[in-house]
Amino acid sequence: MAIELHGSSVVKSTPSAVYEILRDLSTYPQWVHIVESAVEEGSGVYDVTLRATIGPFARSKRLRMRRVLDEADAVEFVREELDGKRHAHWQYRASICADEMTTVVNATLVYGGALWIPGSFDRVIADQIDQAGSRLDALIDAREH
Repeated sequence: MAIELHGSSVVKSTPSAVYEILRDLSTYPQWVHIVESAVEEGSGVYDVTLRATIGPFARSKRLRMRRVLDEADAVEFVREELDGKRHAHWQYRASICADEMTTVVNATLVYGGALWIPGSFDRVIADQIDQAGSRLDALIDAREH
């Protein structure tokens, strides 16, 4: 059974500044705390380690993610392993909408495997989405100043 989670964040920055960070998974550990590490292997492919803690339980998951959509208003990454084994589907998509003063990031995460962490996985992700907007603002502000 697939889990599909959605969230939105309002960012006080230009769409182009937001896009530059969204398209680069190696920046995500700086503003999405469930992403422990993301190292670019080249050509939009990243070795990603996710880590989540619920109560006394901490679990990690490694994924090889490829950027499959890279446009000024949307980016998308999907899991693409090379070991020949069958793996759970992971897909992350972020779209950007802007008005005069802010940029809205709409994010969707689809996970198609068995839960990889005991407890309320969707709550952990939802909390990360809620907190990511302010962290993204801070990261962009630090880069611009």
